[in-house]
Amino acid sequence: MVHTLFKIYWMFRFRFRFFLHQKQGHKNVALVVNSFDKGGLEQVVLNLYLGYKKNGWNAYILSQSRNIGQMAEKLLDLRDIYIFDEKEDEFIRFCWEKSIDTLHYHYNTYMLMGARKMGFKVIYTMHNVYTWMSLPEIRAYSYKLTAAHKIVPVSSFVEQYYLTRTQAPRNNIHTILNGVDFHELDSKSGILPVTRQSLGFKKSDVIVAEIASFHHVKHQIGLIGVMEALQKDYPEIKLLLVGNKGDINYYKEFEHILKSSSAKNSIKIIPYFDHKYMGRFLREVVDIFTLPTLQEGCSNAVLEALYCAKPMILTDVGNAGDIKDVAACIVVPPAYPNIVDLTQEDVLNIAGCKRNLNTDALVKAFIDMTENLDEYNKKAQTVAQNASVYSTEHMVEQYIELIQKMNRKER
Repeated sequence: MVHTLFKIYWMFRFRFRFFLHQKQGHKNVALVVNSFDKGGLEQVVLNLYLGYKKNGWNAYILSQSRNIGQMAEKLLDLRDIYIFDEKEDEFIRFCWEKSIDTLHYHYNTYMLMGARKMGFKVIYTMHNVYTWMSLPEIRAYSYKLTAAHKIVPVSSFVEQYYLTRTQAPRNNIHTILNGVDFHELDSKSGILPVTRQSLGFKKSDVIVAEIASFHHVKHQIGLIGVMEALQKDYPEIKLLLVGNKGDINYYKEFEHILKSSSAKNSIKIIPYFDHKYMGRFLREVVDIFTLPTLQEGCSNAVLEALYCAKPMILTDVGNAGDIKDVAACIVVPPAYPNIVDLTQEDVLNIAGCKRNLNTDALVKAFIDMTENLDEYNKKAQTVAQNASVYSTEHMVEQYIELIQKMNRKER
Protein backbone atom coordinates (compact mmCIF):
# COMPACT_ATOMS: atom_id res chain seq x y z
CA MET A 1 0.00 0.00 0.00
CA VAL A 2 2.83 2.41 0.93
CA HIS A 3 4.63 1.65 -2.34
CA THR A 4 1.46 2.29 -4.35
CA LEU A 5 0.98 5.66 -2.63
CA PHE A 6 4.62 6.47 -3.34
CA LYS A 7 4.04 5.85 -7.07
CA ILE A 8 0.85 7.91 -7.13
CA TYR A 9 2.61 10.78 -5.34
CA TRP A 10 5.42 10.84 -7.92
CA MET A 11 3.03 10.41 -10.81
CA PHE A 12 1.20 13.64 -9.96
CA ARG A 13 4.48 15.50 -9.34
CA PHE A 14 5.91 14.41 -12.69
CA ARG A 15 2.74 15.10 -14.65
CA PHE A 16 2.54 18.65 -13.30
CA ARG A 17 6.20 19.29 -14.09
CA PHE A 18 5.86 17.84 -17.60
CA PHE A 19 3.00 20.24 -18.23
CA LEU A 20 5.30 23.15 -17.32
CA HIS A 21 8.18 21.71 -19.36
CA GLN A 22 6.07 21.58 -22.50
CA LYS A 23 5.44 25.30 -22.16
CA GLN A 24 9.14 26.04 -21.50
CA GLY A 25 10.62 23.72 -24.17
CA HIS A 26 12.87 21.66 -21.89
CA LYS A 27 15.22 19.17 -23.56
CA ASN A 28 16.19 16.53 -21.01
CA VAL A 29 16.64 12.89 -22.03
CA ALA A 30 17.96 9.76 -20.33
CA LEU A 31 19.10 6.68 -22.24
CA VAL A 32 18.18 3.56 -20.25
CA VAL A 33 20.47 0.52 -20.66
CA ASN A 34 21.29 -2.77 -18.96
CA SER A 35 25.01 -1.98 -18.85
CA PHE A 36 27.53 0.40 -20.39
CA ASP A 37 30.83 -1.35 -20.91
CA LYS A 38 31.49 -2.29 -24.55
CA GLY A 39 29.68 -3.55 -27.62
CA GLY A 40 27.79 -2.36 -30.69
CA LEU A 41 24.62 -1.44 -28.78
CA GLU A 42 26.61 0.59 -26.25
CA GLN A 43 28.41 2.37 -29.10
CA VAL A 44 25.07 3.44 -30.58
CA VAL A 45 23.94 4.68 -27.16
CA LEU A 46 27.18 6.65 -26.76
CA ASN A 47 26.70 8.19 -30.21
CA LEU A 48 23.16 9.21 -29.28
CA TYR A 49 24.29 10.65 -25.95
CA LEU A 50 26.99 12.73 -27.65
CA GLY A 51 24.58 13.76 -30.41
CA TYR A 52 21.89 14.89 -27.99
CA LYS A 53 24.49 16.93 -26.09
CA LYS A 54 25.83 18.49 -29.28
CA ASN A 55 22.29 19.63 -30.12
CA GLY A 56 21.90 21.40 -26.78
CA TRP A 57 20.08 18.68 -24.86
CA ASN A 58 20.81 17.57 -21.32
CA ALA A 59 21.54 13.85 -21.80
CA TYR A 60 22.17 11.13 -19.22
CA ILE A 61 22.79 7.39 -19.12
CA LEU A 62 20.73 5.29 -16.68
CA SER A 63 22.33 1.86 -16.20
CA GLN A 64 20.43 -0.95 -14.50
CA SER A 65 23.65 -2.78 -13.53
CA ARG A 66 27.12 -1.86 -12.33
CA ASN A 67 28.66 -3.34 -15.47
CA ILE A 68 30.14 -0.12 -16.83
CA GLY A 69 33.60 0.41 -18.25
CA GLN A 70 35.12 1.28 -21.62
CA MET A 71 32.16 3.14 -23.09
CA ALA A 72 31.54 5.14 -19.91
CA GLU A 73 35.07 6.52 -20.13
CA LYS A 74 34.05 8.34 -23.35
CA LEU A 75 31.25 10.35 -21.72
CA LEU A 76 31.70 14.12 -21.61
CA ASP A 77 31.00 14.09 -17.87
CA LEU A 78 31.05 10.98 -15.67
CA ARG A 79 28.26 12.54 -13.62
CA ASP A 80 26.01 11.97 -16.63
CA ILE A 81 25.83 8.23 -15.89
CA TYR A 82 23.81 6.88 -12.97
CA ILE A 83 23.52 3.28 -11.77
CA PHE A 84 20.06 2.73 -10.31
CA ASP A 85 20.77 -0.92 -9.51
CA GLU A 86 17.12 -2.02 -9.98
CA LYS A 87 15.96 0.39 -7.29
CA GLU A 88 12.77 2.04 -8.46
CA ASP A 89 12.88 4.92 -5.99
CA GLU A 90 16.42 5.85 -7.05
CA PHE A 91 15.44 5.66 -10.72
CA ILE A 92 12.52 8.04 -10.09
CA ARG A 93 14.46 10.46 -7.90
CA PHE A 94 17.30 10.80 -10.42
CA CYS A 95 14.80 11.61 -13.16
CA TRP A 96 13.23 14.24 -10.91
CA GLU A 97 16.53 15.84 -9.87
CA LYS A 98 17.71 16.09 -13.49
CA SER A 99 14.30 17.23 -14.81
CA ILE A 100 14.27 14.32 -17.28
CA ASP A 101 11.13 14.24 -19.39
CA THR A 102 12.08 11.74 -22.13
CA LEU A 103 13.27 8.17 -21.52
CA HIS A 104 15.00 6.48 -24.45
CA TYR A 105 15.19 2.73 -23.77
CA HIS A 106 17.71 0.36 -25.40
CA TYR A 107 16.89 -3.33 -24.95
CA ASN A 108 16.16 -2.58 -21.29
CA THR A 109 12.48 -2.33 -20.28
CA TYR A 110 12.85 -1.45 -16.58
CA MET A 111 9.86 0.59 -15.37
CA LEU A 112 8.85 1.27 -18.97
CA MET A 113 5.12 0.90 -18.36
CA GLY A 114 5.28 2.84 -15.12
CA ALA A 115 7.22 5.66 -16.77
CA ARG A 116 4.51 6.06 -19.40
CA LYS A 117 1.84 6.31 -16.68
CA MET A 118 3.87 9.01 -14.95
CA GLY A 119 3.85 11.06 -18.13
CA PHE A 120 7.35 10.52 -19.51
CA LYS A 121 7.81 10.50 -23.27
CA VAL A 122 9.00 6.94 -23.92
CA ILE A 123 10.99 5.65 -26.91
CA TYR A 124 12.13 2.05 -27.20
CA THR A 125 14.88 1.28 -29.73
CA MET A 126 14.79 -2.33 -30.92
CA HIS A 127 18.34 -3.36 -31.77
CA ASN A 128 17.90 -6.93 -32.96
CA VAL A 129 15.62 -9.83 -33.76
CA TYR A 130 14.90 -11.94 -30.69
CA THR A 131 15.10 -15.50 -31.99
CA TRP A 132 15.88 -16.82 -28.51
CA MET A 133 12.40 -15.87 -27.30
CA SER A 134 9.56 -18.36 -27.54
CA LEU A 135 6.28 -17.16 -29.04
CA PRO A 136 4.65 -16.55 -25.60
CA GLU A 137 7.80 -14.72 -24.44
CA ILE A 138 8.01 -12.37 -27.42
CA ARG A 139 4.29 -11.61 -27.25
CA ALA A 140 4.56 -10.79 -23.54
CA TYR A 141 7.52 -8.57 -24.42
CA SER A 142 5.47 -6.95 -27.17
CA TYR A 143 2.66 -6.22 -24.71
CA LYS A 144 5.12 -4.39 -22.46
CA LEU A 145 6.29 -2.31 -25.40
CA THR A 146 2.77 -1.02 -26.04
CA ALA A 147 3.55 1.52 -23.30
CA ALA A 148 6.17 3.19 -25.53
CA HIS A 149 5.07 6.21 -27.54
CA LYS A 150 7.36 4.98 -30.32
CA ILE A 151 9.10 1.68 -31.01
CA VAL A 152 12.14 2.26 -33.21
CA PRO A 153 13.55 -0.79 -35.02
CA VAL A 154 17.09 -0.19 -36.29
CA SER A 155 16.41 -1.73 -39.71
CA SER A 156 13.51 -2.77 -41.93
CA PHE A 157 14.52 -6.38 -41.27
CA VAL A 158 14.07 -5.95 -37.50
CA GLU A 159 10.75 -4.16 -38.03
CA GLN A 160 9.33 -6.88 -40.26
CA TYR A 161 10.50 -9.66 -37.93
CA TYR A 162 8.90 -8.01 -34.90
CA LEU A 163 5.59 -7.32 -36.62
CA THR A 164 5.38 -10.80 -38.12
CA ARG A 165 6.13 -12.69 -34.91
CA THR A 166 4.08 -10.57 -32.54
CA GLN A 167 1.21 -9.39 -34.76
CA ALA A 168 1.72 -6.01 -33.06
CA PRO A 169 0.09 -2.89 -34.55
CA ARG A 170 2.22 -0.85 -36.93
CA ASN A 171 0.94 2.57 -35.87
CA ASN A 172 3.67 3.33 -33.28
CA ILE A 173 6.58 1.83 -35.28
CA HIS A 174 9.17 4.19 -36.75
CA THR A 175 12.37 2.69 -38.20
CA ILE A 176 15.63 4.63 -37.85
CA LEU A 177 18.92 3.10 -38.97
CA ASN A 178 21.86 3.39 -36.61
CA GLY A 179 24.46 6.01 -37.39
CA VAL A 180 28.24 5.75 -37.47
CA ASP A 181 30.92 8.24 -36.37
CA PHE A 182 32.50 8.96 -39.74
CA HIS A 183 34.91 11.51 -38.25
CA GLU A 184 36.84 8.79 -36.43
CA LEU A 185 36.98 6.70 -39.60
CA ASP A 186 38.79 9.60 -41.31
CA SER A 187 41.58 9.57 -38.72
CA LYS A 188 45.10 9.06 -40.05
CA SER A 189 46.92 9.22 -36.71
CA GLY A 190 49.11 6.52 -35.21
CA ILE A 191 50.76 3.43 -36.62
CA LEU A 192 48.38 0.92 -38.19
CA PRO A 193 48.53 -2.30 -36.08
CA VAL A 194 48.44 -4.57 -39.16
CA THR A 195 49.37 -4.03 -42.80
CA ARG A 196 49.23 -6.20 -45.90
CA GLN A 197 53.01 -6.52 -45.70
CA SER A 198 53.09 -7.52 -42.01
CA LEU A 199 50.45 -10.16 -42.75
CA GLY A 200 52.60 -11.61 -45.53
CA PHE A 201 50.11 -10.97 -48.35
CA LYS A 202 51.09 -10.54 -51.98
CA LYS A 203 50.05 -7.49 -53.96
CA SER A 204 47.88 -9.73 -56.14
CA ASP A 205 46.02 -11.27 -53.19
CA VAL A 206 42.37 -10.34 -52.65
CA ILE A 207 41.80 -9.66 -48.94
CA VAL A 208 38.33 -10.34 -47.58
CA ALA A 209 37.58 -9.28 -43.99
CA GLU A 210 34.80 -10.01 -41.53
CA ILE A 211 34.87 -7.61 -38.59
CA ALA A 212 32.90 -9.14 -35.73
CA SER A 213 33.53 -10.72 -32.36
CA PHE A 214 33.36 -14.50 -32.28
CA HIS A 215 29.74 -15.44 -31.53
CA HIS A 216 27.48 -18.10 -33.01
CA VAL A 217 25.37 -15.57 -34.92
CA LYS A 218 28.46 -14.14 -36.66
CA HIS A 219 29.02 -17.56 -38.26
CA GLN A 220 32.81 -17.46 -38.73
CA ILE A 221 32.83 -21.27 -38.97
CA GLY A 222 30.67 -21.03 -42.09
CA LEU A 223 33.39 -18.97 -43.76
CA ILE A 224 35.84 -21.85 -43.31
CA GLY A 225 33.59 -23.89 -45.62
CA VAL A 226 33.46 -21.03 -48.12
CA MET A 227 37.25 -20.69 -48.14
CA GLU A 228 37.74 -24.44 -48.57
CA ALA A 229 35.54 -24.35 -51.68
CA LEU A 230 37.64 -21.49 -53.11
CA GLN A 231 41.11 -22.91 -52.47
CA LYS A 232 41.69 -24.84 -55.68
CA ASP A 233 40.68 -22.23 -58.27
CA TYR A 234 41.05 -18.99 -56.27
CA PRO A 235 44.06 -19.37 -53.94
CA GLU A 236 44.61 -15.58 -54.10
CA ILE A 237 41.51 -14.98 -51.92
CA LYS A 238 42.57 -14.57 -48.29
CA LEU A 239 40.30 -14.14 -45.27
CA LEU A 240 40.85 -11.95 -42.22
CA LEU A 241 38.64 -12.43 -39.16
CA VAL A 242 38.92 -9.35 -36.97
CA GLY A 243 37.31 -9.41 -33.53
CA ASN A 244 37.36 -10.25 -29.86
CA LYS A 245 36.96 -13.86 -28.75
CA GLY A 246 33.46 -13.04 -27.51
CA ASP A 247 31.94 -16.45 -26.80
CA ILE A 248 35.02 -18.41 -25.74
CA ASN A 249 33.41 -21.81 -26.35
CA TYR A 250 32.45 -20.86 -29.90
CA TYR A 251 35.94 -19.47 -30.48
CA LYS A 252 37.51 -22.76 -29.34
CA GLU A 253 35.15 -24.68 -31.63
CA PHE A 254 36.22 -22.43 -34.51
CA GLU A 255 39.92 -22.97 -33.71
CA HIS A 256 39.44 -26.74 -33.61
CA ILE A 257 37.73 -26.83 -37.02
CA LEU A 258 40.24 -24.44 -38.58
CA LYS A 259 43.20 -26.52 -37.39
CA SER A 260 42.26 -29.42 -39.68
CA SER A 261 40.92 -27.30 -42.56
CA SER A 262 42.51 -27.29 -46.01
CA ALA A 263 42.00 -23.49 -45.98
CA LYS A 264 43.84 -22.83 -42.72
CA ASN A 265 46.78 -21.11 -44.44
CA SER A 266 44.45 -18.66 -46.16
CA ILE A 267 42.64 -17.58 -42.98
CA LYS A 268 44.14 -15.25 -40.39
CA ILE A 269 42.66 -14.17 -37.05
CA ILE A 270 43.35 -10.56 -36.06
CA PRO A 271 42.67 -9.57 -32.42
CA TYR A 272 40.40 -6.54 -32.33
CA PHE A 273 42.36 -3.28 -32.27
CA ASP A 274 41.51 0.29 -31.25
CA HIS A 275 38.62 1.54 -33.35
CA LYS A 276 40.48 4.73 -34.30
CA TYR A 277 42.46 2.59 -36.80
CA MET A 278 39.40 1.05 -38.44
CA GLY A 279 39.09 3.51 -41.31
CA ARG A 280 42.71 3.10 -42.38
CA PHE A 281 42.53 -0.66 -41.95
CA LEU A 282 39.53 -0.91 -44.27
CA ARG A 283 41.02 1.40 -46.88
CA GLU A 284 44.64 0.17 -46.84
CA VAL A 285 44.37 -3.54 -46.06
CA VAL A 286 40.92 -4.80 -47.10
CA ASP A 287 39.63 -5.38 -50.64
CA ILE A 288 36.21 -6.87 -49.79
CA PHE A 289 34.15 -6.66 -46.60
CA THR A 290 31.88 -9.56 -45.67
CA LEU A 291 29.30 -10.20 -42.96
CA PRO A 292 27.63 -13.60 -43.47
CA THR A 293 25.75 -13.43 -40.17
CA LEU A 294 22.77 -15.53 -39.13
CA GLN A 295 20.93 -12.61 -37.58
CA GLU A 296 21.59 -8.91 -37.19
CA GLY A 297 19.96 -5.66 -36.19
CA CYS A 298 21.83 -2.81 -37.86
CA SER A 299 25.51 -3.55 -38.26
CA ASN A 300 27.87 -0.65 -37.55
CA ALA A 301 30.60 -2.55 -39.40
CA VAL A 302 28.51 -2.61 -42.60
CA LEU A 303 28.00 1.17 -42.49
CA GLU A 304 31.70 1.72 -41.77
CA ALA A 305 32.66 -0.42 -44.77
CA LEU A 306 30.18 1.49 -46.92
CA TYR A 307 31.70 4.82 -45.88
CA CYS A 308 35.23 3.51 -46.52
CA ALA A 309 34.22 2.52 -50.08
CA LYS A 310 34.53 -1.23 -49.64
CA PRO A 311 32.53 -3.65 -51.81
CA MET A 312 30.51 -5.98 -49.57
CA ILE A 313 29.17 -9.52 -49.48
CA LEU A 314 26.33 -9.82 -46.96
CA THR A 315 23.59 -12.19 -45.93
CA ASP A 316 20.08 -10.81 -46.15
CA VAL A 317 19.69 -9.92 -42.48
CA GLY A 318 19.93 -6.69 -40.49
CA ASN A 319 20.48 -3.54 -42.53
CA ALA A 320 21.64 -5.38 -45.67
CA GLY A 321 18.17 -4.93 -47.18
CA ASP A 322 18.19 -1.18 -46.45
CA ILE A 323 21.44 -0.53 -48.34
CA LYS A 324 21.59 -3.21 -51.03
CA ASP A 325 20.11 -0.91 -53.69
CA VAL A 326 22.58 1.89 -52.98
CA ALA A 327 25.75 0.02 -51.97
CA ALA A 328 28.30 -1.94 -54.00
CA CYS A 329 27.30 -5.24 -52.50
CA ILE A 330 26.07 -8.74 -53.19
CA VAL A 331 23.37 -9.90 -50.80
CA VAL A 332 22.77 -13.65 -50.51
CA PRO A 333 20.00 -15.48 -48.63
CA PRO A 334 20.68 -16.47 -45.00
CA ALA A 335 21.67 -19.99 -43.98
CA TYR A 336 18.07 -21.02 -43.13
CA PRO A 337 14.67 -20.89 -44.87
CA ASN A 338 12.85 -18.31 -42.71
CA ILE A 339 14.00 -16.05 -39.84
CA VAL A 340 10.53 -16.13 -38.24
CA ASP A 341 10.80 -19.89 -37.68
CA LEU A 342 14.42 -19.73 -36.45
CA THR A 343 15.01 -20.87 -32.86
CA GLN A 344 18.06 -20.54 -30.65
CA GLU A 345 18.68 -24.26 -31.10
CA ASP A 346 18.68 -23.75 -34.87
CA VAL A 347 21.23 -20.94 -34.52
CA LEU A 348 23.58 -23.11 -32.49
CA ASN A 349 23.30 -26.02 -34.92
CA ILE A 350 23.85 -23.91 -38.04
CA ALA A 351 26.70 -21.92 -36.48
CA GLY A 352 28.78 -25.06 -35.94
CA CYS A 353 28.60 -26.21 -39.58
CA LYS A 354 31.08 -25.34 -42.32
CA ARG A 355 28.44 -25.91 -45.00
CA ASN A 356 24.88 -24.61 -44.91
CA LEU A 357 22.04 -23.67 -47.24
CA ASN A 358 23.80 -20.52 -48.45
CA THR A 359 27.41 -21.78 -48.71
CA ASP A 360 27.28 -22.17 -52.50
CA ALA A 361 25.71 -18.72 -52.86
CA LEU A 362 28.50 -17.18 -50.78
CA VAL A 363 31.17 -18.98 -52.82
CA LYS A 364 29.59 -17.68 -56.03
CA ALA A 365 29.48 -14.14 -54.60
CA PHE A 366 33.16 -14.28 -53.59
CA ILE A 367 34.10 -15.37 -57.13
CA ASP A 368 31.90 -12.77 -58.81
CA MET A 369 33.27 -9.91 -56.74
CA THR A 370 36.88 -11.07 -57.11
CA GLU A 371 36.61 -11.33 -60.88
CA ASN A 372 34.88 -7.95 -61.19
CA LEU A 373 36.60 -6.10 -58.34
CA ASP A 374 37.47 -2.97 -60.35
CA GLU A 375 33.83 -2.51 -61.29
CA TYR A 376 32.64 -2.99 -57.70
CA ASN A 377 35.34 -0.61 -56.42
CA LYS A 378 34.16 2.16 -58.73
CA LYS A 379 30.58 1.81 -57.51
CA ALA A 380 31.73 1.67 -53.88
CA GLN A 381 33.63 4.94 -54.33
CA THR A 382 30.49 6.61 -55.69
CA VAL A 383 28.37 5.30 -52.81
CA ALA A 384 30.88 6.51 -50.21
CA GLN A 385 30.54 10.08 -51.47
CA ASN A 386 26.84 10.05 -50.52
CA ALA A 387 27.08 8.18 -47.23
CA SER A 388 26.08 11.08 -44.94
CA VAL A 389 22.59 9.61 -44.44
CA TYR A 390 24.27 6.84 -42.40
CA SER A 391 26.08 9.24 -40.06
CA THR A 392 25.57 9.68 -36.34
CA GLU A 393 24.43 13.25 -36.99
CA HIS A 394 21.63 12.11 -39.28
CA MET A 395 20.53 9.43 -36.79
CA VAL A 396 20.36 11.96 -33.94
CA GLU A 397 18.45 14.45 -36.11
CA GLN A 398 15.80 11.80 -36.75
CA TYR A 399 15.42 10.97 -33.04
CA ILE A 400 15.16 14.63 -32.08
CA GLU A 401 12.54 15.20 -34.77
CA LEU A 402 10.63 12.16 -33.48
CA ILE A 403 10.65 13.48 -29.89
CA GLN A 404 9.59 16.94 -31.00
CA LYS A 405 6.66 15.47 -32.95
CA MET A 406 5.65 13.50 -29.85
CA ASN A 407 5.74 16.70 -27.79
CA ARG A 408 3.67 18.65 -30.32
CA LYS A 409 1.10 15.86 -30.39
CA GLU A 410 0.74 16.00 -26.58
CA ARG A 411 0.08 19.73 -26.51
